[in-house]
Amino acid sequence: MRSQRNFSLEFKPQVVEELISGESGAAQLCRRYNISSSLLDHWKKQYSRVSSIMSLPRKERLLFIIELLLHNYMRYDIIPLLSKDDNTPRFR
Repeated sequence: MRSQRNFSLEFKPQVVEELISGESGAAQLCRRYNISSSLLDHWKKQYSRVSSIMSLPRKERLLFIIELLLHNYMRYDIIPLLSKDDNTPRFR
C-alpha cells in the first residue's frame, strides 16, 4: 500500500495556476508531479471555490466562513453540550 503524500498549501494552487494559464497541460502536470488526474481535478475545483469566495465583499465573505464553520461543527457533532447531571460542558 502506498503511503499518503502531503502537499503544501502553496504547491496546490501553483500547479492549478500552471494548468489554468495554459503553461502546461493536465497530463503533463500529472506526469511531472506524479499525481493522478482526479487529484488535479479536485485541486482545480477547490481553487475555483476559494477564488469565488475570495471575490465576495469582505462582509459576505466573513458571513460565508462563519456559516461554513457552524455547519461543520454541527455536521461533526463537536459542539459542546451541557450534561444533564451537573451542567458541565461535554462533547459527544
